[in-house]
Amino acid sequence: LENGLSYVLDNEAARAIQQHMWDEQMAREMREATYGVDLKGAALEALTGIVQTVKNILTFLNPISALMKLTDLVGTIAEAEASAGDIQQVLMLGNVGAQNSAVLQQLTTRNADLGLYNPLVDQLGGRSMYSAARAGRLQAKEVGLRLGSLL
Repeated sequence: LENGLSYVLDNEAARAIQQHMWDEQMAREMREATYGVDLKGAALEALTGIVQTVKNILTFLNPISALMKLTDLVGTIAEAEASAGDIQQVLMLGNVGAQNSAVLQQLTTRNADLGLYNPLVDQLGGRSMYSAARAGRLQAKEVGLRLGSLL
């Protein structure tokens, strides 16, 4: 009986030791995997910083790119002002009442021209100031890109 009891106790101790060893191995593997992921993340962050630094240097050395950014900013401001005018035209030309204004707000997407159809103001018989301002800005941007590629 004593031999059997000591055998059971020895098996329990062996199981506990084995479980502890497995836990230690799993913890070590998790630390190694975490270290690998952290190392890859740090390397990617360093490479992203280098790429951004090179882009900043090229932008600084190329005055046309700075001029294009300024032109783009001015064009964006003109588009925003023209967009407000288009909203007023849509409300006037569509004779939208109070019950339809919520539906109009849900159906119109602002600041995203997908080019799938003519502007709503043009469809209602008006002339869209936003699309004209956007076309002018895109044309100026294309000219700037051509000038930049020549230099």
